[in-house]
Amino acid sequence: MIDGTLKVLAEKLEDERNRILESLGDGHAQDFAQYQNSAGIIRGLMIAQRHIADLAKNMEMDDE
Repeated sequence: MIDGTLKVLAEKLEDERNRILESLGDGHAQDFAQYQNSAGIIRGLMIAQRHIADLAKNMEMDDE
C-alpha cells in the first residue's frame, strides 16, 4: 500500500516537473525572474523525488 502511494506521488511530481519544463520550452516565462522561479520549482520537485526514491529503497531494505 505505501509502496503504491509513493509511486503515485512520485509520478505526480514527475508530471508537474514535465508540465513546467514544457512551459519553459514553449517560451512562456515572461521574464528572467519567472524563469528563475520555475527553475527553483523544478529543483524542489527533483529533490522531493529523490527523497521519495530513498524512502522507498529504505522501506524495501527494512522488509528484508
